[in-house]
Amino acid sequence: MDFVTLNRPIGYSKLPLKYGSASLSTPLNENNNSIGALQVSFDLINLPIEIIGNIINYLSQFDILSLCRTCHKMHELCNSRLYNHIIIDSQFNIFNNEYRINGKTYINSSFNLKRFIKVFNKSHHDHHIYSFHCKNLPDSLDIYDYNLNQDLILLFSKLNHLQSLIWLDDNFRLDFLYNLPQKQLLTTLILNLKFSNYLSEINQAVDFGDFQKLKFPNLVNFQIKPFKDSAKLRQIVDNLLINDDDPSRVGERLRQLSFSGQNQSVYVVRTLFLCTRLRHLPELTSLALNDMVVSIDDAKLLTQSVDLSKLKFLQLKRITEIEHDQRQSSFLLNLRGKFKSLCHLSLNVQEHRDTAAQFIQNLPPLTSLDIITSTNQHTELAECIVKHCNLKKLSIVIYKTVDDLLYEDIHSVFYDSLVSLNLTSLRINNTSNIQGLVHLVSSQKQLKFLDLLGAKAGGAPNLGLGMIHPTVFDEWFKVQHVVLFYLTKNRAIEYIRIGDCIFQCKSDLSVNPRGGLNDWFDERVRVFATLGL
Repeated sequence: MDFVTLNRPIGYSKLPLKYGSASLSTPLNENNNSIGALQVSFDLINLPIEIIGNIINYLSQFDILSLCRTCHKMHELCNSRLYNHIIIDSQFNIFNNEYRINGKTYINSSFNLKRFIKVFNKSHHDHHIYSFHCKNLPDSLDIYDYNLNQDLILLFSKLNHLQSLIWLDDNFRLDFLYNLPQKQLLTTLILNLKFSNYLSEINQAVDFGDFQKLKFPNLVNFQIKPFKDSAKLRQIVDNLLINDDDPSRVGERLRQLSFSGQNQSVYVVRTLFLCTRLRHLPELTSLALNDMVVSIDDAKLLTQSVDLSKLKFLQLKRITEIEHDQRQSSFLLNLRGKFKSLCHLSLNVQEHRDTAAQFIQNLPPLTSLDIITSTNQHTELAECIVKHCNLKKLSIVIYKTVDDLLYEDIHSVFYDSLVSLNLTSLRINNTSNIQGLVHLVSSQKQLKFLDLLGAKAGGAPNLGLGMIHPTVFDEWFKVQHVVLFYLTKNRAIEYIRIGDCIFQCKSDLSVNPRGGLNDWFDERVRVFATLGL
């Protein structure tokens, strides 16, 4: 044995780790002919270009880089693919195999991002970036730094083939939009405008005759958050979405629409369909309305403006109903009977009268349901849920009251009522009635993802969630015994999350803590639009 290797850590300058390299594999022993191995010579570059292109589509960015180093021809064929789909995600980790990295290029550090911007801006080639997705910037970057901001503006000015722009990080500037050269190609525009002074910037663009610089005539997927008031919402819709176009044409193109307010005081529905030039959405398949107030009249207006029968996805999160109807109606009840194609529902509506169960009962068969409520009608709610026999993803959180956000102590009958479902993912708050929850978990033979919420989800308070122990510093260590307990009840489970601690599970009862997967796990157990919860 070469004991020298014990003192040569992989990854340092004299022994770099080459991902995907054949050097990491066990070498073939040429003298071992006992199995009569047949060696076949194969030359990839002699294949037709179309076949090589299809192969490259299934490769990761690291595999493509390896191919680029083989020969000039492969460099020409592969290098451009590295630019097609860019994702900036500081949480990305190559060792988290759960990420789908084929056909995408991830950038997870400030060094790599600055290098990418520099190389792209100085390149004389017209690299085809079709999708630019900024999930979260590295913490060390300041987008308001003058040099970085100018470099980003230059980068956006060279995105001649961009079709999808998604910016979920808190920092975004409309200067980037002004400089996009081919706005008619953009079909997806999803922006987090939390710290962008977009209202004054839009007004300034209009005042200086730059109105056309914000024209996106062919948007199909439009999602914006957040806005403080109706005035800013009108500016966003009329100037980013509609602009000079005929509103009817805009409505016919849109398939996905999402708006999230910054507080629950904005009448979004009436602002959209009465105060903007957006009047009718006949082809919408996905609608998300978050952080706003609604009335019964808003339900009627929504029914008139959107063809709800074509919706496949509906999200109503952190909605507050006002103007209580003395006739005992509600916002949700006035939408009953309108949905014919709905498959995915995310619901969190604070009502004067609890009608969530009745609303869910009258929907077409759902495949995924995400509901947050403070209902005291536990049995009725469970009975309405189990009527959706095709349900695969269920996320249900019940609070005592919406204001204090304390988890309700649910009776075991509620869990028992859900046993007839055949779920692949379950997110639910734990209570003292542990027998009911155990019965539910053990009954779901197809369950792959389990997410338990609440302080009681961590087991007994000796090492529970949020508890301080003088010799235990890792949160996952405090709850791994709970994970093992549930795995013994259902060995089909592949991932379990207790609080913020995610464990990968195997049927041999091994549980391994995993970091950096919370966003990925949320996508498996929650139902939400691209802009999140």
